[in-house]
Amino acid sequence: MEPETATRGQPRKRCQPEDFLRAAVAVLDRDGQDRVTARSVAQEAGRSAMALYRHYRSMDHLVAALWNECFVRLRQHTERACAGLDDPADELRQRLLAYLTFGREHPHLFWFSISARPRPEQFGMENLGRSGLALLMKNIDRGIAAGRFRADLDPFQATLHISYVMIGMTTFVASRALVGLTSEDPSVRALDSVDHLLREFLLSS
Repeated sequence: MEPETATRGQPRKRCQPEDFLRAAVAVLDRDGQDRVTARSVAQEAGRSAMALYRHYRSMDHLVAALWNECFVRLRQHTERACAGLDDPADELRQRLLAYLTFGREHPHLFWFSISARPRPEQFGMENLGRSGLALLMKNIDRGIAAGRFRADLDPFQATLHISYVMIGMTTFVASRALVGLTSEDPSVRALDSVDHLLREFLLSS
């Protein structure tokens, strides 16, 4: 077992699950999904792989927690962008723009969030992959109630439509970032598409 004391006899702070989760996010964000291993995560956390398995009973368990954490980070990113906005249309625009910028700034986290298929429920965790859809649908509901979005919209169908469009555009943005194509910011063109989507599909005339 890994000693809990430092080499000079000073008490060593006991490692918590969150320490390994932060380390896993750092490895994924920097190096990509293929580099997320028990050894790389433990090394990033400054601990042993054995210590990791005291908190996560398998790599599948850690991957499920990591997948959830990607959605936590995405939600924090989008909520910061929407803070203080009262108009549901402005809020939605900023929410979608923040989704694009998250994909550009954290392409490995974005790719992992849409490509991995873990089962958080298997390890007693909530599936946070659905949380973003719920927030988006609430935003649309508020817009309809305020008369800013079309009254004939089905909020659920509108949420799905916007989600499919945004995943496609953000995949393009993240892919360019991963291969180092930075001469042009594609999120500018993608934002034009967001504005078109809002005008033609959502906004009340």
